[in-house]
Amino acid sequence: MDSVEYADVSGQEDDSATDSSQSSCSQETSNSNATQLSKEDIQRLISQKSSRVEFKDKESRSKAPSEVWSSFKIVFVDGAMVDYVKCLKCCAILKYKALSGTSTLRRHGLFCGAATISQPDKCKNADTVDSGIAKFLVKQIPNSYLQKLNDSILVGLARDLRPLGTTERLGFKFIAQSLIDFGAKFGHHDVDDIFRHLDEFLGERKTADNIRDECARILRSFFDTEEVSSIMKNSWMVTDGGSNMQKVFENRHCHKINLAIHWLFNDKKTGVDPEKEKPNSAKKLFVLSTKCPQIKGALHGVKDVVAYFKRAGLNSKLPYSLKQDVQTRWNSELIMLESYLKSAQEVQQILLEKGKLQKLSSIDISIVQELVGFLKPFLECSASLSGDKYPPIHLVAPWFLKLRRHLQEDENDSAEIRLLKQQGHICLQEYMKIDSFLWTACLLNPRYKTLKGATDEERKDAYDRMKILMISLAQAVGTAGRDSVESIVGKSSPIANKGKFAEFEDSSDEELDDDPEVVAKKELDSYLAMKYKVLDYNDEGQHILKFWCGATQFPLMQKIAQRILSIPASQASDERVFSSTGLTLTARRTELSGSTLSNLTFVHKNYDLFF
Repeated sequence: MDSVEYADVSGQEDDSATDSSQSSCSQETSNSNATQLSKEDIQRLISQKSSRVEFKDKESRSKAPSEVWSSFKIVFVDGAMVDYVKCLKCCAILKYKALSGTSTLRRHGLFCGAATISQPDKCKNADTVDSGIAKFLVKQIPNSYLQKLNDSILVGLARDLRPLGTTERLGFKFIAQSLIDFGAKFGHHDVDDIFRHLDEFLGERKTADNIRDECARILRSFFDTEEVSSIMKNSWMVTDGGSNMQKVFENRHCHKINLAIHWLFNDKKTGVDPEKEKPNSAKKLFVLSTKCPQIKGALHGVKDVVAYFKRAGLNSKLPYSLKQDVQTRWNSELIMLESYLKSAQEVQQILLEKGKLQKLSSIDISIVQELVGFLKPFLECSASLSGDKYPPIHLVAPWFLKLRRHLQEDENDSAEIRLLKQQGHICLQEYMKIDSFLWTACLLNPRYKTLKGATDEERKDAYDRMKILMISLAQAVGTAGRDSVESIVGKSSPIANKGKFAEFEDSSDEELDDDPEVVAKKELDSYLAMKYKVLDYNDEGQHILKFWCGATQFPLMQKIAQRILSIPASQASDERVFSSTGLTLTARRTELSGSTLSNLTFVHKNYDLFF
C-alpha cells in the first residue's frame, strides 16, 4: 500500500516538474523568437500598436550614462530585450548591440536633430569630439561622381546662359552648400517639391496695387507721409506699356516703336484667339509671308547669304562685312539689309566664283532698297527718343507726325510696300498715341510753339493745359507778384548790367496783376508772340536747354519747362544705367555698398558735365 501511495506521489511530482519544464521551455522559445524578429517585423508590430512591444530606458551601471540615451529607448518584444532601439525624435527603429557602442545612434541623432549638446563642464573636449564625429561622417566621394556633378552644373549654367565664373561667386557657393546639407539630412527629393516660386518669396504678385504700395514705401523714406500721396498723384511714369505698370500712376507715357516694327513683320497666323474664341485685332490679321511674299523672300534670302558668309569665313573679302540679324532687336534687320547693299556687287562676285549664285535667287535688290528706305525713319525715331544727353520728350509729337507722313502711300511704292504701310498705320496708332501732355511738351520747344502739325482741338488742349499749369504754379504761394514768382522759380541774374540808378528806371514788370489767370495768359501770349531766332543746332541738341536757362522773361513757363523736360521719352536711358551698373559690379567688386555703387554710376553717366 505504502509503495503504491509513494508511487502516486512520485507521479504527481513528476507531472508538476513536467509542467514547469514546459513553461520554461515556452518562455525560452518566446524569447528566442523575439530575438529573431527582423526590423520590418518590429516596425509592423509598432504600426499595429501590438501589446507585445514595449519601450524602456537604457539601464546603465555607471553613475553618468551616455547622453545619447536621452534620445533613444530600448525595444522589448514579449518582455525580452531585442537588438533594436527607437529614436524619440523621428520614431525611427535602429539596430543596436551593446558591443557595437553608440556611434551609430550618435550619428543618427546628428542628422535628425535628436542629438543633445553636452554642457561645458561635462565635456571639456566637446569641439574635439564634434570634429572627430564630423570626420567620421564624411564619406570619400569617387572621382566619377564628382565629375558627373560638375558636368551637371556646367549644363545648367549653359541652359540659363550664365557665365562659368558663376560657380566661383559666394552666392552660388552658399546655395550649393545649402542644397548639399539638405540632401545629406533628408535624402533624395524632387527639386520642384522643394523650391518655392519667386512670388511666394515676395509674398505678393506684381499687381498694380502692390507696385503702387512699394513705390509709396520707397518714397516715404525720403518724404513725409502727407507729401507721398501728392507725389504719387502728380508724378509721371515712363513705361514700355505693361498693363500693370500703366495702372500704377494716373499720369503715364509710353510709346513702343519696337513693337510697331515687330507687328509690321508679323509672320504668324493669328486670325482667331484660341482662348477668347473671337477675332484678333487688325494688326494680327497681317501675315508677312501671305501679304508680302517678295519682301519675306528678300529678308529670308539676305539672312541665308549672311549666314553662309559667316560660316565660310568670307566676310574678310568684303569691303563692308555683313551683319547678322538678331531676333531680339528689330533694328538689326535694317542693319543687315544696309550691310548687304553696301557689298552687294562683291557678294554676287564671290558667290559666282563659289558656284553658289542660286542663293541670290529670292533677293530682289529693288525690294531690299525699298525696305531700307522704309525702315530708316523708324530707326532714327527710336534713336532720337532714346537720348539721355538732352530732353527728348518734346520730340515725341513731331516724330509721330513725321512717321505718319512717312507711311502715306506714294505712287512710286510697290504693291507690297503699300500693304506694309497700311499695316504701319495700324501699329502707329496703337503703339504711339499722342495726347495733350505730349503736345504741351512740344509747346515748350520755341521752334514748334505754334504746333503746326496739331489739329485745332489738340492745339487748344495744349494751350489750356499750359495755362492750368501756370495758374497752379502762380497760386502755390498765394499771389502772382514779383516776390512770389521769385520765391517759386528763384531769382535769376539779369541779362545786362544795371546802371547806378536802376531803382528809378521804368520797367514793364511794375504793373503786375494779382490775378493768376491774367498773369498766366499774359506770359503765354508773350511767349507765343516772341520771335525766336533759329540757330544752327541739331534737332536733338542743347538749344532748348540753353533757351530756357536764359528765358527769365517767362518765369512761370521756365519752371514748368524744368519739370516737364526732365521726363524721359523712353526707358532706354534706364536700361543703359542698368548695363553700366552691371559692368561696374563685377565678380571682383561684389563688396561695393549701395551708396558707393550709386555714386560711381552717377559719375559715369554725368562725367561730361563736370570735366
